[in-house]
Amino acid sequence: MSRTTATVAGIATSAILAALTLSVFARNQFNGPEGALRRFVSAVQRADLDRVVEASKGRSRFALDQLAAEVHSVLRAGGRFEVVEVRIQDGRAFARVDMTVNRRAATTIWVLAREGRRWYVDVDASARLRGWPV
Repeated sequence: MSRTTATVAGIATSAILAALTLSVFARNQFNGPEGALRRFVSAVQRADLDRVVEASKGRSRFALDQLAAEVHSVLRAGGRFEVVEVRIQDGRAFARVDMTVNRRAATTIWVLAREGRRWYVDVDASARLRGWPV
């Protein structure tokens, strides 16, 4: 095999591996507890109630509405969400999230629950942590 052929084969192999790695990251972007939170925030941002409900679990409509309103108010003010830390324990995850608006950050805790292979925002548990009735 000539040196040129080996170089082209090496570049092609590198490109294929890079594409494969990127596709895995892209496909897994919305998996896991952090992905559940992203789905919830994204659905609120798009005002897609069906997707908000799909991204969450819980019985309290009040809790769901309050969490969605919290997210909406931050987004409406031009704020952003940053997941700072996620701790997983016994099929539940606790996400520490900084919500920043006008350079002021407020830290909140979100509870996420796993059912099967999918994670959801646990609206009841998240509301309880905020002291809201469920």
